[in-house]
Amino acid sequence: MPARTVSPDDLPDHLPPLVLLVGDEELLVGRAISALSAAARRQEPDVTESEIAGGELDGSELHELLGPSLFGDARLVVVRSAQDVKVAALAVLKPYVESPTDGITIVLQHAGGAPAKALLDTARKSKVLEIGCAKLTRPEERLDFVRNEVRRAGGRIAPDAVTALVDAVGSDLRELAA
Repeated sequence: MPARTVSPDDLPDHLPPLVLLVGDEELLVGRAISALSAAARRQEPDVTESEIAGGELDGSELHELLGPSLFGDARLVVVRSAQDVKVAALAVLKPYVESPTDGITIVLQHAGGAPAKALLDTARKSKVLEIGCAKLTRPEERLDFVRNEVRRAGGRIAPDAVTALVDAVGSDLRELAA
């Protein structure tokens, strides 16, 4: 089954064992991780959560984080900046991505692009849920973002007000979200 792309607001009731966050817009990545964490806690209230930067991973730590639990505890393991995973750690991570362990949800945040593209491609070949977190570079994307933010808050906004807001605030998503 190929990658299925969703927004953090449209997560399935049951998280798959592998979730891929593609992009490096910090606001969107943070929201996605928060939504995944909340979904994991709904599934299993006692889930153990771990978050680590890809460049800090080593093989033994990965085996500990991703290996089977003695007590069968549910775990959520978030690897930020997966494009920075070192070759030695990648050799350990790749088999878990190809065949995740039961009870463990692996979240790989990858900026996209060439670094560690093999990991990105491997993840996409698995039964992965993909959430787009790319920077919004085009004006239309920022306008859509503002409209969606207002909708999420339960409000409505006129088209000219959206344009005026984006013109006044600029392109910083955190400022636009506020």
